[in-house]
Amino acid sequence: MSNRQKVLSYRHVIITRFSVRFSMLTEKAGKLFDCDRLDKRMKVFKTVCVPSIVHQSWKHFFWVILVDSDLPSKYRHEIDSIADKHKFIRVLEWQADYKLSQVSWLEEVDIDINVTHLITTRLDDDDALHIHFTKMIKNYYKRYGCLIKCIQFVTFPRGCIWLHKNNTAGLMNPFNMDFIALGMSLIVTQKFPVNVYGFNHAKLKKSFKLRIKNPPYIYKWLSNKLGRTITPRHFKIASAMISIPTAFPMYIYTMHGCNDSAAKYYSGIFKNGGLSPSGKFLSLFGIVL
Repeated sequence: MSNRQKVLSYRHVIITRFSVRFSMLTEKAGKLFDCDRLDKRMKVFKTVCVPSIVHQSWKHFFWVILVDSDLPSKYRHEIDSIADKHKFIRVLEWQADYKLSQVSWLEEVDIDINVTHLITTRLDDDDALHIHFTKMIKNYYKRYGCLIKCIQFVTFPRGCIWLHKNNTAGLMNPFNMDFIALGMSLIVTQKFPVNVYGFNHAKLKKSFKLRIKNPPYIYKWLSNKLGRTITPRHFKIASAMISIPTAFPMYIYTMHGCNDSAAKYYSGIFKNGGLSPSGKFLSLFGIVL
């Protein structure tokens, strides 16, 4: 075993927010905790999101589901029941004094972050990842982890958008976005205790389109959060942003009745219709209808 293999270690944590208020002073619970909305959201969560994570081929990761302290007990119980069946799933009740950008709250659910690199991945509660997603992340880290001395964002541009209604196959179209937030992963060293939700992905996406590998936005954000000046030298030879092309879709972005703004934005994709996904294709994401 090489010295590199002996020294490097990582922890991969997928983070999903289930109807959480992150600002208790400004966000109202009314619409967020509407029972009709939560019923639909839970159905998509259990049909699309959960299967894609519990069927991951590489099991050495954690899935943290963030829930609101005021989430109605019916839905909290359903999420707890899912977590009880899988040791790698942790449910964390969000507290007002937590900071979303930080990683310290991961220790509240017994996740050891004392590793060479921490990898965090963002996943909404109504989307899905390919069943080999965590394996792809592991393989990437095994090959390039030794080059990452500060932070690095990793995304997979190829995926699908699914018009999913009433638990039916619906319509699906291919989708490709170079720096999509869905499945975006952040790899950081111990010196930079931040997670993937700490950054504005829209600004990162703009920098990626302009082919700015280490955008000033990242330096400024890290400097403000960490209280010390971060410069290009911290990144050594590794780019801050990597988009990995694949031969197969790595994610499914769902459009349904609870994300109307997204549906309106992407509705043009379905102007010429779409294909009804086969059971074999959905099985690549652990989904069974």
